[in-house]
Amino acid sequence: AMQAFQAEVVHFNAPGGNMDQIACALGATLRVDPDADNGYIRLSDASFDWVLGDSNLPKDTIGILRRCKTLRLELLESNGGVWDEIKEASLSDGEVNVLRGTLRNREIERIASRELTDDNQDGKFLGNLMSEHHGILRDVLQISTTRIDAMCDAALNSGALGAKIFGSGGGGCM
Repeated sequence: AMQAFQAEVVHFNAPGGNMDQIACALGATLRVDPDADNGYIRLSDASFDWVLGDSNLPKDTIGILRRCKTLRLELLESNGGVWDEIKEASLSDGEVNVLRGTLRNREIERIASRELTDDNQDGKFLGNLMSEHHGILRDVLQISTTRIDAMCDAALNSGALGAKIFGSGGGGCM
């Protein structure tokens, strides 16, 4: 996984992370965590079903990753380098939205990871987190599309407990 990551991101100077490589190399339900041994934590199998929907939309993966990564890194680096120490009073409205969205996304991931390590997972709770995460990706990072949003709405209206875009965004899957 790390050799594939080095080849893609370092050699080709691409803006991605190592999540896809770890997931492909290992399979199963994982939390990519740079502080964990081997860079990941294996989570419990879900106590519910997952449904994948492909929008069949072409997308600009590299462009979207670069925009989102650059947007957040510039905000972080120009404000001291520690997310939790950035003062909102010094930011524009747009920067405040990015800061709050980034911090909430981090919190959602941590909460969901804890829930997914539990043998008695609460699918409704996880679904709500998933849908909240989609809202941040759609409204703050602007990586969703009309088709993905319609697919998420259709899933929720059909009984899904949650729905979100995943991957780099701009098309792809939900």
